[in-house]
Amino acid sequence: MSKNGKRTSLSSRTETDYLLRSPRNTERLREAIARADAEEGEPVDVEELRRRLGLEDR
Repeated sequence: MSKNGKRTSLSSRTETDYLLRSPRNTERLREAIARADAEEGEPVDVEELRRRLGLEDR
């Protein structure tokens, strides 16, 4: 694996560990994964998500 790949992997692992510290966040992530696995909802790109959340100017 390249150095960049190792850094990306470590960064992803660090971020995941951070997100899973909170029991509520853990539950939200599990629910989101279950919805994705069940192909529920509609995929949106980042620009659309920012628009929906009112973040397009940031």
